[in-house]
Amino acid sequence: MPVSATPAKSVNTIEGEQELTINIYDMITTEATLQQVLELCEQAAKMEHIHIDISSYFRTLEEAEELAYNAEKSLQISNDTEVTSSSLSSGPSVAEAKPDPTSIAAFLCAPITTILTTTTSHAGSLSSFTWPAFSHTDRKFTRPPSFWEALYAHASTLETLHLNFFCHEVRTIPHPPANVKFGKPRDLRIDASSAHGDDGSAIDDLLGKCENIEVLSFEWPPCDFPSCRIKGVSWAWTSPQLRQLSVFGWNFAPAAYIDFLARHPGIRSLDERVDGPYGEDGEGYAIVQLPITALPNLRTLKEAYTHTHPLSVYFDTAADRPLGNLMLYVKSYSGVEQGL
Repeated sequence: MPVSATPAKSVNTIEGEQELTINIYDMITTEATLQQVLELCEQAAKMEHIHIDISSYFRTLEEAEELAYNAEKSLQISNDTEVTSSSLSSGPSVAEAKPDPTSIAAFLCAPITTILTTTTSHAGSLSSFTWPAFSHTDRKFTRPPSFWEALYAHASTLETLHLNFFCHEVRTIPHPPANVKFGKPRDLRIDASSAHGDDGSAIDDLLGKCENIEVLSFEWPPCDFPSCRIKGVSWAWTSPQLRQLSVFGWNFAPAAYIDFLARHPGIRSLDERVDGPYGEDGEGYAIVQLPITALPNLRTLKEAYTHTHPLSVYFDTAADRPLGNLMLYVKSYSGVEQGL
């Protein structure tokens, strides 16, 4: 089967010879991509990488929503001048006729789920699966349990896993089965920043099953209201090989977070945008301090101005950390001296 040389980032592609990569840029036409995979027969075992970019779908959706809004507005103006108010209530509006987002997500995910199961049915297994969403995590798109079950079937061979979760999707995802172990992931990136008030215990469980992570990026809601914080994340998991950590969100469990950092002496690079807690007066305060024995191998620090860890904590001479690279989120500082 001929393969594409250069992805157009609007057309789905299957690339490679010994290791096949599926790039999905158009969710609407994924059924056609599935048919290509089914035609591979036993060659489907060569499927190694799947990358999904949902941006095109949401752009199309936004355009459709704008058209629907304009149509609704035009109908309203027309009805105001041509029909009585009683006839307006006789039929559904354009807004009322909107399809259910959950049903749409299930429909669009079905071919992807079948691609995952087809690969395993031919004794193949993925080494990387990436589904970022970037600026679309505020949209409603709930992937069904069948998708997660099919993905979990590849847990033992995945080396790279990037997942962005959509609005309140975190509360719906099933826990990985007890017998599932993510034994190979080296690069794990999870964006759960839209999980406001959600139960994140399934995410916590997934993190606990990835013991060999070397690179971890974890984002959760930065909101300080108790009802808005993610729940069920324990920070109790340990990844002895962890060397690069990027974290963003509200410091909902200061002591547990400090313990997590202290349990990972191998961290060499830290990108920290974690803030809180604050008192009722709006002033930040530290419940626990970062021990001077923590992060003994830290060489690179990328820091925002927060009350979790001021810069002075990391540059404590008693800690003697080998810091050689410092990057600041400048907009969060009125001056470098603010954090010292």
